[in-house]
Amino acid sequence: MADKVNSPIVKDSQLLIPKSLTARPYTLPFFPLYATFAQIYFQQYDTYIKGPEWTFVYLGTIVSLNILVLLLPEWNIQLAAKFKYNKVDNINEATHILINTTPNNGSSDIVKIERANEMGELQTFFQFQKKRFLWHEDEQQFSSPKFLIDGTPKISEFQNFKGHKGDLTHLRRLYGNNEFDIPIPTFLELFKEHAVAPLFVFQVFCVALWLLDEYWYLSLFNLFMILSMEAASVFQRLTALKEFRTMGVKPYAINVLRDGKWVEMQTNELLPMDVVSVVRTAEDSALPCDLILVDGTCIVNEAMLSGESTPLLKESIRLRPGNEELQIEGTDKISVLHGGTKVLQVTTPEKTGKVPSPPDGGAIAIVTKTGFETSQGSLVRVMIYSSERVGVDNKEALYFILFLLIFAVVASWYVWVEGTKMGRVQSKLILDCILIITSVVPPELPMELTMAVNSSLSALSKFYVYCTEPFRIPFAGRIDVCCFDKTGTLTGEDLVFEGLAGLSSDPKDIRHLYSATDCPNSTSLVVGAAHALVRLEDGEIVGDPMEKATLKALKWTVEKGDKVFNEKNGQVTILRRFQFSSALKRSSSVATHDGKLYSAVKGAPETIRERLFTIPANYDEIYKSFTRSGSRVLALASKKLEKMSQSQIEDADREHFERDLEFNGFLIFHCPLKHDAIETIQMLNESAHRCVMITGDNPLTAVHVAKEVGIVKGETLIVDMVDNGNDDKLVFRNVEETLSFEFVVSKDSFEKYGIFDKYDLAVTGHALEALKGHHQLQDLIRHAWIYARVSPAQKEFILNNLKDMGYQTLMCGDETPTLKLGDASCAAPFTSKLANVSAVTNIIRQGRCALVNTIQMYKILALNCLISAYSLSIIYMAGVKFGDGQATTSGLLLSVCFLSISRGKPLQKLSKARPQAGIFNVYIMGSILSQFVVHIGTLIYLTNEIYRLEPREPQVDLEKEFAPSLLNTGIFIIQLVQQVSTFAVNYQGEPFRENIRSNKGMYYGLLGVTGLALASATEFIPELNEAMKFVPMEDDFKMKLTITLFVDFFGCWGAEHFFKFFFMDDTPADITEEKVRIQEKN
Repeated sequence: MADKVNSPIVKDSQLLIPKSLTARPYTLPFFPLYATFAQIYFQQYDTYIKGPEWTFVYLGTIVSLNILVLLLPEWNIQLAAKFKYNKVDNINEATHILINTTPNNGSSDIVKIERANEMGELQTFFQFQKKRFLWHEDEQQFSSPKFLIDGTPKISEFQNFKGHKGDLTHLRRLYGNNEFDIPIPTFLELFKEHAVAPLFVFQVFCVALWLLDEYWYLSLFNLFMILSMEAASVFQRLTALKEFRTMGVKPYAINVLRDGKWVEMQTNELLPMDVVSVVRTAEDSALPCDLILVDGTCIVNEAMLSGESTPLLKESIRLRPGNEELQIEGTDKISVLHGGTKVLQVTTPEKTGKVPSPPDGGAIAIVTKTGFETSQGSLVRVMIYSSERVGVDNKEALYFILFLLIFAVVASWYVWVEGTKMGRVQSKLILDCILIITSVVPPELPMELTMAVNSSLSALSKFYVYCTEPFRIPFAGRIDVCCFDKTGTLTGEDLVFEGLAGLSSDPKDIRHLYSATDCPNSTSLVVGAAHALVRLEDGEIVGDPMEKATLKALKWTVEKGDKVFNEKNGQVTILRRFQFSSALKRSSSVATHDGKLYSAVKGAPETIRERLFTIPANYDEIYKSFTRSGSRVLALASKKLEKMSQSQIEDADREHFERDLEFNGFLIFHCPLKHDAIETIQMLNESAHRCVMITGDNPLTAVHVAKEVGIVKGETLIVDMVDNGNDDKLVFRNVEETLSFEFVVSKDSFEKYGIFDKYDLAVTGHALEALKGHHQLQDLIRHAWIYARVSPAQKEFILNNLKDMGYQTLMCGDETPTLKLGDASCAAPFTSKLANVSAVTNIIRQGRCALVNTIQMYKILALNCLISAYSLSIIYMAGVKFGDGQATTSGLLLSVCFLSISRGKPLQKLSKARPQAGIFNVYIMGSILSQFVVHIGTLIYLTNEIYRLEPREPQVDLEKEFAPSLLNTGIFIIQLVQQVSTFAVNYQGEPFRENIRSNKGMYYGLLGVTGLALASATEFIPELNEAMKFVPMEDDFKMKLTITLFVDFFGCWGAEHFFKFFFMDDTPADITEEKVRIQEKN
């Protein structure tokens, strides 16, 4: 049976109707409970209750249970559906619907189903995550409104559309307003949401328990800390929501074609398939929605979406064949205008064809998507609803708490059994047992984990690196493979024009470079025409920096109206452009010069080679010679055309202008490396990270750059398909082509040839395609250092395979969708405002810092909780009770240490060692348990020594006020030192972070507390002991106490280092080795 909601973000759904209030689990079962208690209280008090303590216990238990059941639906949406609603199958009965989301698509929710009468027809719909879902009776499903562009529409559907007509009420209800409707809740509304969170409720419950035990100062201090941290978290969320709201485009006036006439309306009133006029506004406003350009041209800046600062020329679909399908990710990408991008200039259509000319002289476009469905809107929606919150709702934290709970249950059982034997008041015993159990769930845990991540966020922002998904920061500490794009990442975007090659017919003249002044007229005319540069109204030339450099070198001046001028050659007028396509690897233009028509083509040498009428004898040798030395090479070609009218030029297909070409030479560019590229790659190599280059560029150029930066060091083999296109054969050849051998995919094995032991590998996109689905593919990916001539889809394929093999990946470049696949990618979740490669090392440093911080937090909290469980059981049964001032001092110390511990700064040099990825390993668990044994041992020893001097009372009064005693004094002092040792011994410093001495606040704080403990133990400052309510001690006891303090500290230190030395696995992943061996197949 099909689900009721058809959407990629919805896993499944359930139609619901509300239960009556009395039928809900937090109402119906509790009526008889309260009634029974009232009947017993008023009529049988002396028989069953017998005192005010038990009145409080019974009533408190019922009320607490009632509150717990009332809050369960707030914590779990599935329970909310069961508690508050009944399931139904009929859409006409349903009033709500439960939506369960797919992973990484936000939280599940219950939303209200709305109904409205439109044009005499009842429409049923609901809104979820800013997406509207409409009920379709024929399909018996909800689905979000369809946009024409989501299907496979013919281009003619856009070319021939003349705008909306008639009543559009149904469309407005269907698609909503074209705006980012992000309501900003008040502080109190958000705080209320936080106040019902499980951990917050638990923390307040703990405070209430401590109040019952008369720890007023400690309870109020903890409550203040809890409220402060939650308030800070609420303010942070409010700031983020306000920031999201600013991402929307403020409504402004725009000309829209409605009912065959141009009318002015606000942009928030736009609907899909509206015909609009696109202009550069006086306020420089961004485009209000996604559009397809149907006539005219635009120059836009898409930096907001892609990070690409180079303005792009967008051309219309007017000349595209109407019977072809629209390809918004392919051929027609140059016609797509994205919402949120800025228009720098428009060219008014010469003939508007189907629609009247716009009054403001703008380019004509059709709205494809509005609101949250646009490119920008989808980005904002993902940021709002994706699972970004750093929390403890992961399995590891849950298992960790369950592990600690075992000790708490044992301690509680001991208290109950021993207390019952001694005839203690059972109501007091119940309170003690609850306090013990709650003490093992660290209420500080979410706060500490958030602080660990936030401190790394703050540190990254100082390097102008920002993160949209904070939960990914610890992942950066586990990185094994760093993947880099080449152009714009390892090398600069601004290529340097070196000269021209291949202009001589002499076969020996391979490496000769011709300067711009020696350029033949035929070659100069190709350069003057084959570009996409445009002159703005203010005189600025915008477009590809490489094309700017070329035209400048050859002294071409770009003028308005698609004209270029050169003193030597005169004027060239461009009549039609075919933009560069990554699939075709070429661009071309049709131009006229001195009344003669010609086509000018520019592209990858291997692509242009196939389109030449005659291939020069030394064609391959020339371009490969330059690519081997790291130069960027583009081939130039042209074709003389017979006289054609403008309409004939526009009607002709691209192939007509790009075949049977005449070769006109090679453009040679130098790719300067980024100033920090070599240093960054060297640091990553030295820290055992595998650095891999993934580029769409020529493999020879890629190998040269990879050698320059240090990604490869030895002889490199390029793995490519054989020239005849046989999918079963690959060819391995070195850069100089002095070594070459074929490899049959279905028969040969990499191990047989020993390829991985002798050579570094550069794999082409063609080779990847040939190996897809083959059992040797992952072996090749594990050993390859360079991927060249790969498409964006192949980049995604490589990263997916690395992740499937269990490696943590980072992708550094500017292609956002691909980067999202990396665990910690520099551009998608992490964005660097400075175009430096060193952002990668900064991210890894802070990732390691956050990961180490998280692991040490678990260790410290675990030890504190285990010690608390013991303190509140065995010692508490002995009658030890700390003063309110003592408990508050201890709590304050813990808070200060926790605040300081997350401020440890990472070391500049990255270590080969890896931080622990999790807490469930022999080292971490062994260290925690062994330190716990040391602490318990010293506590038991000291307690017994005190009983020798101060005999134990046969009957301890647990209700008595705090009174100073030797037992209280000794236990408080040793627990103070235990807290110091817990922080000092488990502090994770080198090789990932600065050592404890460099963390001044924590170091001096711990020294101060240690000094306080030693001074108290030796009675060095009697006034201090009096202020702390300590009793005088004998010299012999003072000596034993001091020695016990040292034994406790150094015993824990020894236990930690023993497990670290013998059991800690900090070795890098196998893929990071210089020469990785093929793993043995089982």
